Amino acid sequence: MHDQPLLLNANAAVGLNVAETPDYPGVADLLRDMDRLGVAQALVWNKSAIPHARGGNQRLLQAVDACPGARGRIRPSLVVAPTLLTERGALDDLRETLRTRGLRALRALPASLYYDLRQLEPLLEQILSFRPVLLVNVQTEAEPFDVLPLAERFPDLPIVLTDAMWGQMSRVFDLLRRRPNLYVETSWI
Repeated sequence: MHDQPLLLNANAAVGLNVAETPDYPGVADLLRDMDRLGVAQALVWNKSAIPHARGGNQRLLQAVDACPGARGRIRPSLVVAPTLLTERGALDDLRETLRTRGLRALRALPASLYYDLRQLEPLLEQILSFRPVLLVNVQTEAEPFDVLPLAERFPDLPIVLTDAMWGQMSRVFDLLRRRPNLYVETSWI
């Protein structure tokens, strides 16, 4: 038997969203499937962050802490939204979480949370010192490629486009050509 390569799921989600039945209601459900498929680690966000990013992030962190075997395998990806700047204590909580847990993955859901990516600029300016990586869901966007101005404004910020489907790929490839800090996650192809 040969060694299997290390597998990483970079686009996993757990939790309940009001609009759909979850594939993985909890962290333990995801871990069972990871074990079955031989996936070593997963970058995970909580769907309950729609519509409240801060609450969804807190539920994810609590679920990871409470689930045996999750630490080291489940890597939280915190949902960011412009509301984290205006909700009392939310920016401080985000900074503290990034600092104490050593997290770097952030997830933007502009269509689901009803904002334009440019609205994230003030938030990103406040947390750039943590050297985040921003994953941007483009699958639900009618015009998903307003990411280019953000990539130009923050050239040292790696931005990973997620949930792109085959019909969007020629445009995604064009974006990758334009900005060296843009990447694509390909699980939806």
